Amino acid sequence: MRISLCMIVKNEEKNIVNCLDRALKVVDEAIVVDTGSTDNTMKLLLDNYGENEKVKIIQYEWENDFSKARNKSIEYATGDWILVLDADERIFCDREKLERFLESREDKAYIIPIYNIMDRYNIIISSTMIRLYKNENPMYSGAIHEQIFVNGRSYLGDIIDGNICKIYHYGYTESVFKEKNKQDRNMSIIKNQIDENSEVSFHWYNKGVMEMCEGNYDTAIDDFIKAHKLSNKTRMAFHNDLVLRLLQCMLMEKKYKMAIEFIKNVVSDPIIGQIPDIYYYWGIAHAKRKNYSLAVKNFKKAIDLGEYEKGITKYGAGSFLPKIEWAKVLLLEKKKEEAIAKYKEAVFDEHNVTRQGLEELKYLLREENRLEELNQLEKDLSSHKGSEGTSVNSELLSSEDFYKFKNEIKDNIQLLIENGMIKEAKEAIKEYESIVGNDVDIFSIKGVVAMMEGDMKEAEMAFKEGLKIDETSFDLQYNLAYLYQMNGDNQMAIYHYEKAFKYAKEKNDADEIYRILQELNPRDDQLISSETTIPNTSIIILTYNNLEYTKLCIDSIRKYTQKGTYEIIVVDNHSTDGTVDWLKEQKDLKLILNDENYGFPKGCNQGIQAAKENNDIILLNNDVIVTPNWLNNLRKCLYSSKDIGAVGAITNSCSNYQAIPVNYSNLDEMIRFAESNNISNNSLWEERLRLVGFCMLIKNEVVQKVGLMDEIFTPGNFEDDDYSFRIRKAGYKLMLCKDSFIHHFGSASFGKVSKEYRELLMKNREKFAKKWGFDPYHIIEIKKEITELIYKECKKDDIKVLHIGCAGGGTLLDIKNAIPSAKLYGIDTIKEAIVNTNHFAHIEIGKLKDIEAFKKNAFDYIIITEPQKDEASIIEILANVKGHLMDEGKALICLYQGEVTLSNKLKKKLLDVLGDFKFEIIQVNGQRIFSMEKHCTVESSDDMKLTFYKKEDLDNMDYSLFNDGIDVKGEYLNIIRRLDNNIEFENNLERLRMIIGNYSIEVEELKNLILKYGIDKVNLFNIVGITYYQFNFVEKALYLLKEAFRLDSKNTDTIYNISYVLHQINENKLALDFLERINVTEDIELQQLKQQIEEAV
Repeated sequence: MRISLCMIVKNEEKNIVNCLDRALKVVDEAIVVDTGSTDNTMKLLLDNYGENEKVKIIQYEWENDFSKARNKSIEYATGDWILVLDADERIFCDREKLERFLESREDKAYIIPIYNIMDRYNIIISSTMIRLYKNENPMYSGAIHEQIFVNGRSYLGDIIDGNICKIYHYGYTESVFKEKNKQDRNMSIIKNQIDENSEVSFHWYNKGVMEMCEGNYDTAIDDFIKAHKLSNKTRMAFHNDLVLRLLQCMLMEKKYKMAIEFIKNVVSDPIIGQIPDIYYYWGIAHAKRKNYSLAVKNFKKAIDLGEYEKGITKYGAGSFLPKIEWAKVLLLEKKKEEAIAKYKEAVFDEHNVTRQGLEELKYLLREENRLEELNQLEKDLSSHKGSEGTSVNSELLSSEDFYKFKNEIKDNIQLLIENGMIKEAKEAIKEYESIVGNDVDIFSIKGVVAMMEGDMKEAEMAFKEGLKIDETSFDLQYNLAYLYQMNGDNQMAIYHYEKAFKYAKEKNDADEIYRILQELNPRDDQLISSETTIPNTSIIILTYNNLEYTKLCIDSIRKYTQKGTYEIIVVDNHSTDGTVDWLKEQKDLKLILNDENYGFPKGCNQGIQAAKENNDIILLNNDVIVTPNWLNNLRKCLYSSKDIGAVGAITNSCSNYQAIPVNYSNLDEMIRFAESNNISNNSLWEERLRLVGFCMLIKNEVVQKVGLMDEIFTPGNFEDDDYSFRIRKAGYKLMLCKDSFIHHFGSASFGKVSKEYRELLMKNREKFAKKWGFDPYHIIEIKKEITELIYKECKKDDIKVLHIGCAGGGTLLDIKNAIPSAKLYGIDTIKEAIVNTNHFAHIEIGKLKDIEAFKKNAFDYIIITEPQKDEASIIEILANVKGHLMDEGKALICLYQGEVTLSNKLKKKLLDVLGDFKFEIIQVNGQRIFSMEKHCTVESSDDMKLTFYKKEDLDNMDYSLFNDGIDVKGEYLNIIRRLDNNIEFENNLERLRMIIGNYSIEVEELKNLILKYGIDKVNLFNIVGITYYQFNFVEKALYLLKEAFRLDSKNTDTIYNISYVLHQINENKLALDFLERINVTEDIELQQLKQQIEEAV
């Protein structure tokens, strides 16, 4: 038995050699007809196969007709069977099995399954095209998408099992279409055919396919419907494909009702009704129209039918894809538990090799704080790697054939780079990544390309991304080392060259790296830091249950902390959840096991005492995940000055202004966020009066001088306040390193918020006050709003600021961080709280009357943050301070009582007592501030001006809202509807932010829009309300959130959002009162929020 390969090609220099080399292992001869290539296709054919007797190369003048070209190729075929391939396809075939199959059958033509791989998540298996047929008077007909006739007969063709023979096809993605310029040519041929005879169903089907590829879905719908009608209820070979493509276009155009009605008309067909894709798309259409029960019914039907192997189908439409959509519906129905179960079912479906739905499942588990399940999920995934089913997709993406094919592509990319074809190489890389995903070799190639283009930052990112996948990659380590060497960073170059040396597999590679390391002379390089030898660090972690948190924490330390620079000491306070057993298995840490819960201070002391001599100490909660460069950056700050005693990190969840806004939703995104943040930058270091103990690095000399933690605060709370104060009292500074971010889950160390916990807070607060003579809350507050306002308003750097009631100097220190050359002064009533402040402010002990110790007309700003009882107390204090303001000076009083307003009555009193001043109430980030400014024209209006400062105002005082003719109401309505239907949610949420930031609408009008047109009104009020809050429209935000609460007083999202906003504007008591009416014991997020608010109170 002989098999002839017949091909027609044009401009296929990137594909022809790989295609033919593989095919020639299967066929006995190949006939290649070139229809006018203008690239290197002919040269490659002649150079590689010109003397190969198995290959006939024919040049043919293109006549705008595929059938004529096909017929030219089969003229020269001498085999018993003819195989047809395109150059962008690869044949994978067991020749012996194929011969046995053909010898056992009498059919004349066969379909070979074609795997059209658009990307690694989008695989279409097509079993509709005749690719192998008897060489018995064959002839093609049709100018495009030609049809084969054998002995004058057309055949539907039986399907060859994919285990015998299959074709991989990568040629119909958008980028390849553009590259080959096929689209215009094919469309021209189709239109000519339609002009000749517009009543042929096949012509309109072909045109619809081309329109669909161009993204013209509306036009494609019209073409497919016309083709469907012209078939006159006669089944065509392309009919199943037509129906599925038509449905896809309808869904792309969001014509869900049309799709539902169309399926009703065709589903009774005995063949179409057995295609799972039909029910999969039917379910999606119903879900989009919120017909959830019908959607689920159809998803179930698709799953019952299973994967389809008799025609064209979207891979997964009969298995995991409808399960994923089903899970989405369950979420929309607020059935989160069932949704998680359905996502699990989809992720572990035997056909779902690429694990679609996994990220959504992980997000839900993290959102529900189900870390044990998350950990078990990772284990299950690992165990499944070696035991995945033999699904088509599994074989496709993990077979030896596919492995060889990947290597072919990578070799081609390397060849393009070596020949200077960088643009083409980048296109090939993009195409490859869409199919294969995270391939370490590709990250190395991408980095090299970026270096060749001079983009070293992009190159570094590519190499680092690859190393996250495989740290042992020699190429990545070597290339990253070379990049650092080129940039003059010898220390980092040495580090990665040593890594590359470790992972080198070839002796020549190892020898070369050794030579490079000798040239770089690492010993000389180390002299740079010889004057300041930074000690190693003992990382002290306390554990009490919460095993999953502990695993994540310790694993992250191992991954993101430089080896040889630290030790881990774990003190376990009698855990009972398996933590002890797991810790005993770890060989790289010191373990102290207590037979009872000794609490946080004593446990920390045990760890400190067990630390290696001369090591610095870092106290680290077990509910954190550390990140790249976390410890390096902390150490750099700690040793930047001899008078720095301890430093702390920033995070996502913490008090003391150590938390920053974050935008990640899973751990991978968190690491990327941290990497971009954790770039060493001393301008991001701030001195603080206290540090929270979730992550505190302390110099060894400080520990020796200050001593251990005070165990009177057992089991915990205020021990870090106490230790911070003792460090400052010993003459050291505390620094917050904003260039070191770590993730903090929060609340793991102390468990659930309870009455006992609140009592513990009060008792330890009293202990602190008794020990030091003042309430610890006295020095906690930092008035960030004051700092922001002054920073944006001041017109000179050397401003003078007096803070009456400065509470230890926290706000003054914050101003110093923002305006380093500011001259700062304070008055505080508590002598004991004023410790180690002379380097940033001159603080007098006294009360308001003691302002006389300061000069007249001396200050640009006088700040008063002590609570004022009433209007009379405001008038009294302003009368006392007015003489100390410069001519353009301003007094700022923080208001804590909402009833203070600038009425005409108060205005008259102020003018009578104080004279020619301007008065305002300014709102900054929720804080109301009474402002008095000298020598201003008196307002002539009946009511005094109420000024709101938003984030935009503080960033750019010239920013103004404007309306350029846009239909604001229409825009809001459009966005609300799209958010309500979950259409392009992120894009429309961004659009909402833009509209809110640039155009105004009455909040009452917005409320009415949601009530009138919204479906999930509660959800919409929450989305829009929180978005308004992000722009610091606090009153509008609360107005909308309260409307959500009115509609559903049990909705936990609403409860959380209202409480959160109240907390952020310092209405903590109000927030607690609100939460007290709600049972929060069943919601972890609400518990954590409540704890944060209680700490603030």
